[in-house]
Amino acid sequence: IRLAKETHYTTSQDLQEIRKIRWANTLRYASLEGIRRGIEKRGGIWKAIPHVHTEELARNVAGAASGLEHGNPLFAKMEAEWALKLQTDNWALYCVLGEVELALGQTSEALMSFTRALELGPTEEWPLKRVGEVRGG
Repeated sequence: IRLAKETHYTTSQDLQEIRKIRWANTLRYASLEGIRRGIEKRGGIWKAIPHVHTEELARNVAGAASGLEHGNPLFAKMEAEWALKLQTDNWALYCVLGEVELALGQTSEALMSFTRALELGPTEEWPLKRVGEVRGG
């Protein structure tokens, strides 16, 4: 914001393009920060979004989260499974599947999903916490 403000009242034609770029970047960063805060506030499956790297995977995660929020865990499971078909080595996607399986009452499957997530992301808090909870510890 500071950099954008530096050029805000500049009247020099030479600096107008720099001014536009700085404000565009400032607004882009503000938007991303808003998205990050929204994900943090919603929690649950939504927190997997920063850990996926394509639009399609982000849509799958959002679809799974929305499915659970709207009482449709079977749709959520389909979205989670589609995501894992696209990327089998992402710990966060296994957490998504584990959360959906818990919602479906599939505790042993959820434990397997969270365990796989922990294998792929051994220092990640989400699978570590859920493995302990599902095991009853």
